[in-house]
Amino acid sequence: MLWPLWLLLPTFVLYVWKKRNEYSRRRYCSALGSSETKDSSPKRTVTVGIFHPYADGGGGGERVLYCALVSLIEHFSVKRPHQHLRIALFMGDGVSKRELIQKAALQFNLPQLTKVEQHLHLVMLTNRELLEPSRYPRFTLFWQSVAHVRVAHHAFRQGERTGYFPQYWIDTTGCPFSYPVAKYFYGCKVIAYVHYPMISSDMTQRVRYRTADFNNDAIIANSSLRSKCKYIYYQLFSGIYYIAGCFTDRVMVNSTWTYEHIRHMWRIEADIVYPPCGDMSNSTDINTERKPWILSISQFRPEKNQLLQLQAMHWLLQNYKDEIDQSFPMMKLVLLGSCRNEDDAKRVDWLREKAKEYGIADNVAFVVNASFQQLTDYLQMCTVGIHTMCKEHFGIGIVEMMAAGLIVVAHNSGGPASDIIQEGTGYLADTVEEYGQHIYNILKTPPLKLVKMQQVSAASVRRRFSDAQFCRKLSGVWDSIM
Repeated sequence: MLWPLWLLLPTFVLYVWKKRNEYSRRRYCSALGSSETKDSSPKRTVTVGIFHPYADGGGGGERVLYCALVSLIEHFSVKRPHQHLRIALFMGDGVSKRELIQKAALQFNLPQLTKVEQHLHLVMLTNRELLEPSRYPRFTLFWQSVAHVRVAHHAFRQGERTGYFPQYWIDTTGCPFSYPVAKYFYGCKVIAYVHYPMISSDMTQRVRYRTADFNNDAIIANSSLRSKCKYIYYQLFSGIYYIAGCFTDRVMVNSTWTYEHIRHMWRIEADIVYPPCGDMSNSTDINTERKPWILSISQFRPEKNQLLQLQAMHWLLQNYKDEIDQSFPMMKLVLLGSCRNEDDAKRVDWLREKAKEYGIADNVAFVVNASFQQLTDYLQMCTVGIHTMCKEHFGIGIVEMMAAGLIVVAHNSGGPASDIIQEGTGYLADTVEEYGQHIYNILKTPPLKLVKMQQVSAASVRRRFSDAQFCRKLSGVWDSIM
């Protein structure tokens, strides 16, 4: 008999209502109590909570975070000067506020981040490790969703202890199950910037048709029964994911590919706000003499598939050995990216071993956790850019390379195919052979034709994906909801 459980439901609802009202009263008192500014003029405080547990990660998602911080402060200073802004950044990295800002300003070339310091307050998440996928070898999505709820609750409790009571909850990292916690339990308006859906029809179809991938183990793909069970699990999880999306007040997505999936999964209309990709024209010269080097910019994660880049390099050196020895004896593949944790560092070691196994170790360089200056140096020196992630949601690294004058060969899927690579600005590839052939063709392109293509490619992305364009889009979102 389940009827006793139904009797507990009103009690639970009453409990949540009571706790939410208590939290709202404390938030109201906090807003009034901290409204004095340096000139002693009374201003109502608006507290914005930004949930980004890996704020010190150094990837494209972190560039979105820091540009959003700058945009928020500019919005309040220009359009809402009568209000005092406090930003509570919920993160798990054990760094000071000054260290965090200085590192991000240097890494992403954002000197304007110095304006953020007086408004920014760090709230440390002591249970961030719950979000690590490696903790959940089976039923990963389910346990990660439970972790979202637990870490979000912990974030609000930590905020209360330090005197921060967010009125707005902005998720810039992709933890959708924090939304019902923020909205239902704590009465926040929820704003989501979605880099990629937690589950998508692509993932479901891979399981349905038993295609092995990094998120569909070969053991499961080779078993009809296990594949059917996992397909049912994915279908059930899709329903729960839809419910999480219902708790949002405003949703932004980073590409057409993500937009289509979010519209399908959450049945809502979202705003396409392309990520801020900086302006490499301020740091690099398109017309400089370049080396026959191939550059990859991406974090060292399994889905980035740097192995395919090594295989393409191996194919090149095997199939065009004489031509390369004669024309491009110094040809090199540079893998530049950041490591978030020990698993990423192990992946770098594994890739080094693979390069030795393919006999191309002398033609491959690894640049781990590079500074902005190192990034610009390689963007200045390299001729070709390479990207190999299947179904990449966007691809900030691709844009950075194109803006700096590299001709990019990207994977023929996701954001690169739908939003970034246009006719005459780069190439799309699927197989090792296609990557290798495109790279060779670029290196053999006559200099004048190559310069023309570089100029067209750079102008294309600078027009569409600048920091200023990102901030203009965000300003419209802040206007509509705050």
